[in-house]
Amino acid sequence: MSTRPRKPPVRQRTRTAESASASAIKQPTIHDVARAAKVSIATVSNVMNNRSSAAGEKTRKLVRHHIAQLGYRTHAAGRGLRTSRRNFVAMVMIDESANYLSDPFVANLVAGFTDAVNSRGYATVVHGCRRGDLEDTVVIKTLGVDGYCLSLSGDAAARVDLATRLRELNQPLVLAQETVIKPDKDLCIVRQDDFGGGVQLADHLLARRVKRLMVVLSKLEWPSFNARLEGLRAGIQRTGQSTKIEVIRARSEAFVDCVAAVSEYLAAGNRPDAIVGGNDQIGLSAMYAVQAAGLSVPKDVLVTGFNALDFWQYSTPRLTTVRSRPREIGVAAGSALIDRLETGVFRDNEIILPVALIPAASTEQ
Repeated sequence: MSTRPRKPPVRQRTRTAESASASAIKQPTIHDVARAAKVSIATVSNVMNNRSSAAGEKTRKLVRHHIAQLGYRTHAAGRGLRTSRRNFVAMVMIDESANYLSDPFVANLVAGFTDAVNSRGYATVVHGCRRGDLEDTVVIKTLGVDGYCLSLSGDAAARVDLATRLRELNQPLVLAQETVIKPDKDLCIVRQDDFGGGVQLADHLLARRVKRLMVVLSKLEWPSFNARLEGLRAGIQRTGQSTKIEVIRARSEAFVDCVAAVSEYLAAGNRPDAIVGGNDQIGLSAMYAVQAAGLSVPKDVLVTGFNALDFWQYSTPRLTTVRSRPREIGVAAGSALIDRLETGVFRDNEIILPVALIPAASTEQ
């Protein structure tokens, strides 16, 4: 009986050394392009972002030549070279604290911005940094984005200087909560009426015959805090009353630092009729310090905050405050930036949202 010859066993295919080597070839990076063209990484990034004023025509041609020769492509870079747009924007918070996202105002601002941007098909990178480190951060130095939204801290001169340098990026720019820098064709300001909120607080407190007013702010200057203080002063001045304002600055907005600042002030024999916190966190810290000193709120001292972001109502007595609109500011900022990218112009160069006083038990005598 004959049998068919057995076929040799099928050997399992394995990658050849050549194919394995080919798959292991390192993809070119922006560093490789910069090295080949003998330019900086920032220059390569500027060319990829079509920032024409940041590099001469000869340099741009040289960089593009090496990009093509090396086959350098990332998903964003390839799209950017074809369309001059990456569908990627950056939101940067200039804050000395590494815990900037723990602040409820900032968290709501970021949430509103990212929702607005993402709904339009754009991605967002959120970054926090100290003012002196901004130009060395990845979002400025090496990461190509279509535009920026920033929240600036520091005094007016420092913010103006920073905005001047940011304009050199030749990218659309939105500033959130800015009060001094003037908008222009490529710079939009989105903020709420913090000055008006200060005026409303002044009217409320003066109606309660406040003669000595203490304002607690953080050492780090924020344009919104300064606007609230200016509104308080303007509201008092227009009435012609002789109410005195004293301003103290806590080392930070942290509970411990604010309590320490207010406690030290009270221990020195000072007795204000009312205390206004730059935000609700500061107002609640002031209330704690007042009560720890054996005083009553509101019988001995009236206390207010600013923002009305949920936790303001957890205190006893409930804190008088002003309703802020950080989420709406974020939405307006994100929408304005995407509109500018898609139409070439900002529809409005300055957007101001209203605020509203919320009276509560901490100022009811």
